[in-house]
Amino acid sequence: MNNRLLAGGGDIDIFVTSPNQERFAIEIKSYSGAIVRRSTWRSSAQLVRLNGKPFAQDPVAQVERAAAELRATPVIWFPAARCASTTRMRSGVIVVQGGAHHLVRAIGARRVW
Repeated sequence: MNNRLLAGGGDIDIFVTSPNQERFAIEIKSYSGAIVRRSTWRSSAQLVRLNGKPFAQDPVAQVERAAAELRATPVIWFPAARCASTTRMRSGVIVVQGGAHHLVRAIGARRVW
């Protein structure tokens, strides 16, 4: 399902339920990628743009709110990323960089298109 409206306001770009009932709230970002910046002395991490600057609106907080409402695993997908990678942040957010096949692999789905 695409662009599911949320009761708390806003929407999520893609909401997927797998055959084994795993749920994923996927927020798509058009940037050419991101960096997961980990703190050396704290157990936290921050998602920033490739130039090291923070996003105008925090995509992690955005997808975490949506995923909590939908009782789903939060995923941020950068399909236009130059370098493919998948990272699971300590908060549980999955950050996927790369095309659709990278997203499919990251959420453990079978390709159906």
